[in-house]
Amino acid sequence: MAITPFVETGLFSNFVVTVPPGGEEAARRSLVGTGFEEMIIFQEGGETRQHSVFKGLLVLESRKPEYVLIHDGARPWVTRELIVEVLKKSEEYNACIPVVPPLDAIKTVDESGFIVSHLDRKNIRCAQTPQGFRYRDILEAHRKASTDGKEYPDDSEVYCTYCGRVAAISGDPANRKITFVFDLGGAR
Repeated sequence: MAITPFVETGLFSNFVVTVPPGGEEAARRSLVGTGFEEMIIFQEGGETRQHSVFKGLLVLESRKPEYVLIHDGARPWVTRELIVEVLKKSEEYNACIPVVPPLDAIKTVDESGFIVSHLDRKNIRCAQTPQGFRYRDILEAHRKASTDGKEYPDDSEVYCTYCGRVAAISGDPANRKITFVFDLGGAR
């Protein structure tokens, strides 16, 4: 369960889990017996990841946290060590994300399906979560992003657009995102 290592750090007082409409009951059932069912605030998510994160951030507004880590539940292999390091560097730089180098050669392809450029992997990184931010800054950035008509792939881009630079630290190759069946070790 992706939330377990966050709870185990003992560093967080609030946990917000966004769920699809009608998904709260199933999410609550999945937590029975974990010992931290009561620590979680459930929030119905939005139509997009970006909108879900914004709704989750708004839930915390009355609690006024200083920092927040935003994590994809589809990354269940996150470690306590990575969580602690992201939080530490977020406190130092106001914003921090873990990144890993790409394993594949990166190409730009045109609309016809032909390669138009070969990108140099030397300075390219793949973003992971958790992504950490000073709460008031990422909330304000999401407020602005909610009306600008653009869809952002992750919170570091929202932050960069409206607040400034984001520190990048070494991520963990094992902190994979479950996207396809084979991400779970199954066959295709």
